[in-house]
Amino acid sequence: MCLGESAPHPRFADSIAGLHGMAGLLSALYMRERTGRGQHVDISMLDAWHATDDYIHYLLDGAERPVLQGGEVFDAPGGPLMLNRTLPHVWKILKAAYGLVSEEPNRADLPTKERCRREAVLRWMASFADRDALKRALEKANLAWGDVRTSATLLESPTVAAHGVAASVADEDGNVRLVVQSPYRFSEADSGVRGPAPRLGQHNAEVLADWLGLDDEAIGTLHEKRVLAEEGARP
Repeated sequence: MCLGESAPHPRFADSIAGLHGMAGLLSALYMRERTGRGQHVDISMLDAWHATDDYIHYLLDGAERPVLQGGEVFDAPGGPLMLNRTLPHVWKILKAAYGLVSEEPNRADLPTKERCRREAVLRWMASFADRDALKRALEKANLAWGDVRTSATLLESPTVAAHGVAASVADEDGNVRLVVQSPYRFSEADSGVRGPAPRLGQHNAEVLADWLGLDDEAIGTLHEKRVLAEEGARP
């Protein structure tokens, strides 16, 4: 029998809305610098998703259904492997390059064909003794591949290590932990983690002096009256 499987489709609407929200705010700030006028920015998550959808232009042009692009993830020796084609393209390419044969019955419907052909691709992948041999065979067939990593194996990526994605930060007690570095690379500025997150209330005095112009006496009065939240303060 041919076994089927379904692939999950992650939801990115919240992340995309945040990305467009940041772009909108930066645009508004730039306009303020040019015109001197501030403004409100209203961004809908639904609108942000539509603006980022790679396939909606097919429907806007009157197509009955979008033409799927991108790739699929397949179970392979050494762990999941993503190919830059969907199953129909993968099947066509591997059948032509290596003579793959599926076990689909005559006059099978489309879902059955897809299940059987996916099973044939998985059997072909499992026939390789190691992952590198499989990758070489895929490259010979002109199929681009990508390693699929989880959060547990992400730091093992050579690219992640080269980019310094994880930064070591020590707290005041000398305890060291890894935190995610900022992704920005400026030509004339530095961006990144410079130290641990401040403790609750650690910078109260500096902030009140800088933003409100309060002197030590005024800040001391706020401490005495327990107006300020700070670490170690009694509830």
